[in-house]
This record gives sequence, C-alpha cells and structure tokens, in this order.
Amino acid sequence: MKKASFLMCMALAAAAFADPVVSGVSVSFYQQARLVKVQYSLSEPAVVTAQFLRDGEAVPATNVVSLVGDVNRLVKGSAGVFYWKAVQDFPGETFTANSLSVKLKAWPVDAPPDFMVVDLRGQRHVRYYESADDISGGLGLGSSDTNRIYKIVMRRIPAANILWRMGSPSNETGRPNPNNPSNPEIDNEITHLVKLTNDYYISVYPVTQGQFAQIDSSKAATFSGSYTVNTATNAALRPMETVSYDYLRGSVGNGINWPETGTNVLSTSFLGKLRTFTGVDFDLPTEAQWEYAARAGTSGALNDGTANLAVAESGDDANAKRLGWIKQNAVNAYGSTETGPVGWFTPNAWNIYDIHGNVYELCRDWYVADLTTVAGYSAAGTVEPIGPSQTSGSRSFRAGIYAYNVRHCRTAKRGGYSPNNSAHAYGFRLYAPCEAR
Repeated sequence: MKKASFLMCMALAAAAFADPVVSGVSVSFYQQARLVKVQYSLSEPAVVTAQFLRDGEAVPATNVVSLVGDVNRLVKGSAGVFYWKAVQDFPGETFTANSLSVKLKAWPVDAPPDFMVVDLRGQRHVRYYESADDISGGLGLGSSDTNRIYKIVMRRIPAANILWRMGSPSNETGRPNPNNPSNPEIDNEITHLVKLTNDYYISVYPVTQGQFAQIDSSKAATFSGSYTVNTATNAALRPMETVSYDYLRGSVGNGINWPETGTNVLSTSFLGKLRTFTGVDFDLPTEAQWEYAARAGTSGALNDGTANLAVAESGDDANAKRLGWIKQNAVNAYGSTETGPVGWFTPNAWNIYDIHGNVYELCRDWYVADLTTVAGYSAAGTVEPIGPSQTSGSRSFRAGIYAYNVRHCRTAKRGGYSPNNSAHAYGFRLYAPCEAR
C-alpha cells in the first residue's frame, strides 16, 4: 500500500460565517484490488464532493461512478472516509499511486451543491453533485432511465433576494385578450414584482409514474400503456397524473390547509409518505417558486428566452416545439392526445425540463385570478408570496398540457382547479428546502 499526496480546498459556497474546512486528507491506493481509499477531517458538518485527477488531468465524472462512503453526501461527523472502486469504472486499466490525486470541497449545510439526487430504492439515500455532468446516467433525452424512474433529481434554484417580474405583459402574444371582458382569464397574468428570500430545490422533471410507484403503487395513471415513439421507453417515464392536490398533501378536512397550517402535510398523503421515506421535506412549489424556476432568468413567453410566440392562437411555433409536449409538436406520434416521456425536449438554462406542455403542474397556493389583490402584495415587490388564505375554492396549477396549443403552454399561463379533483391532465413537480439532509 502506498500513499499519494492530495490537494485540499475549501468550499466554494458562500455562508454567513466561515465555510467548513477539509483537513488531514490522505489517500491509500490498493493496487491489487484497484481500490482507492480517501480519509479526511472536517471542521463542521458539511456536504463533501470530490474530483479525482489522473496525472493532473480531471477524471470525467462519468468514469467515477463506484463511490461508497462519505462523499457526495452530508457528513455530520468530524471525519469521513470513502472508497472509489476504480476496478469497476476502469476495467483493464492500471493505476499507480503517484498518478492519482483528488480535490475535495466542503459545502455548508445551508448552501449545498446545485444538484440533489434522492434514490427511492433505499431509505434516506440523498446525494449531492456540483453539476449535471457529475450525475451518473445524465439528464434528458438519451439519459439513463434510472434517473427518471428510481431517483428524483432536484436542481438548486438561485433565488435569494432577487427582484423579478412575475406574470406577463399585456402585449405578450398569446396572452388572454384584455379586450374580451367575458374572458375570465383577463386578469390572471397581471405582472407584479416578487422577491423570494431563499434558494430552494425543484425537481428537474415532473414526477413520473415510475417515481410515484416507488412510494405509492395504489394509483394508476390514465396513460399507462407502452409508449411507441421509442420502443425502449415505457409508461414509467411519463408524468404521473390522476392525482389530486388533497391526495398529495392532505385536505382542509384533514386539518391541512396551506398557508394557515404552514408546510405541514398529512402523514398518510403521498408527500407525507415521501418525507418519511426520504428524510427530505418535499412539497409542492408555490406559484412564485414554480414560475421563477420555470423562467430561469427569462421574461418572455417561453423559457428559452423567446419574448413572443410566432402565432397568437394556434399553429406551429418552432421555438415551442423544441421545448415540450404540446399539441403542435410533430414529434408527438399520438397527435398530442397523450402525455410523453419526461426529459424528451430541451431544458431551460437551469436544467429544468417539461415546463411547456405534457401535464398541468399543481402548486401549493389557493388560486385567485389577480395576485395583486392578495394580502401582503406590495408594488415595490411582494416578498415570498404564499397566495391567499381561505378554506375552499381552487388550488393553483401551472404549465400547459399535451392537448393544448402553444398559447396555453406559455411560462406565465396559470389557472385553478378543485383540490379534490384527480383529472388525468394534472401532475406535479417537487419542491424541497435548500438545506442538506
């Protein structure tokens, strides 16, 4: 057994106080087993990530999959140890102790890395990664089905104290016509300034049928047959639907009523079971959290930066066709009469997929058409909007669906639906606090 020297580094994430520090790093290389052992000390609990180098060159994350132990996770103790099974990731190749080194980063508990991956095949199995490239199996079209069936991939959204404009301007193409007073949607996209107080995580995909079944196999989606656009793709990759708000969180009758009862959910609800199994405080996003994540810094009709649609009411829109399962999308072999696999199209700048089309996505808030009438509204910027306080009515949903043209799938599109209705078009995306678990 030989020892190799290591490069140590402090965390890059900002924190109110001094960042956690890694020290006493050592590496052992077992040539016969081609097993790498890394040991280190921590100044305080932190998420620890690692980058291996071979002769000074970074080893691609896709070749560092077989990691076991205190890495890519929250380490609560003052010391950690992990192993890299190089023999599995580099079969047939030879390493030497002198050629191998590693960089460690320690991330504060309240400022973890950009990606959180929750494996639903094991209880409380949460891992963190600095970039999408570090996630085994990848994201989007062509990625491993594992990340869309057995794991939940969450993206950290950089939202803290950023003032932004929610809604759509009155001249946005496809917006409800303000000259039609009989249209109940005239006022439901009024622009207003919003400021969220914290970063947060949001799932890169709507929850799929496969993911849902890992926690609750008692519900069947409407579109549960095999998907024939790609014979290797099945129903498990499609969004879960036929679930109501009350089924996901619990009802007013159960004593669960956001925002009055806060983030509490019914223990026997889907989210209650998911929280117990994973140890993560999953929830539905608020409308503001959903739209901010969907926009990824854009302000137009589509989340790729397109300010206005090419068409006002219907017909083809080339930009929208690249972004999601919408009615006009020629890729949809079912003529948009069914949902499609998540991650099929181009994501936004924050790796968030399926914002436009596929399924409506339920949000946490009660629905009201004009958000500027809700208590707490401020023209200078509403801080952390939570929607109206009431005990009945409709809950909010966002995005469009597979059966609608692009006008109804814009980023600002919103509406309301009965919280106990489990229509087939309604799915959901997950929110989680930005805190390592």
